[in-house]
Amino acid sequence: MPPIQFSGISLLPEDLQKLKQRDVKNKKVNMVSLIILFFFIISSGSLFFVGRYFAGRVLSIEDGIATQKNQVSKLADTENLIFSFSHRLGALDLILSSRQYYSLLITVLGRILPDYVVISDVSLDKSQARLSGSALNFNSLASFISNVSLEGKGASTFSGAELTGTSLDKRSGAVNFSVNLSLKEGGLKNVSK
Repeated sequence: MPPIQFSGISLLPEDLQKLKQRDVKNKKVNMVSLIILFFFIISSGSLFFVGRYFAGRVLSIEDGIATQKNQVSKLADTENLIFSFSHRLGALDLILSSRQYYSLLITVLGRILPDYVVISDVSLDKSQARLSGSALNFNSLASFISNVSLEGKGASTFSGAELTGTSLDKRSGAVNFSVNLSLKEGGLKNVSK
């Protein structure tokens, strides 16, 4: 004969049975609450450490960005400096390519100036030299002007001379003059010192 099973029959009083059920329910609620609390603590700790990690990463990235900005700023300054130097170099090239050759002009004038003719002012542009000075007399001045067009003297440098003004200093007898000397194309570039 099979054993008899009794189901649904409890020998505990109903109050105790409710208390036991409530106790089991409370244990389950407490267990779930502990699990939730544990999960919350683990999650909060994890989030805290993850937040600190990412905050550190953000700070290191911001430091890297600041370093890169500083380097870019330095490179921009260097670029501006190089750009400025390139403009200056271009201006220097322009100046050197169109230089006035004053020293060469003075060398040529030293060869063609006769005694007793003194040059006091020189200005030069690409096509002519303007001179002013004084001569002992008109003969010395005429000798200077003729030397401008003589071979072996000034003919290789100058294409002509134009006397633009003269005045006689009555006290000393000297002749003050101004003259324009027309330059040949490239005439000063070929002067040998």
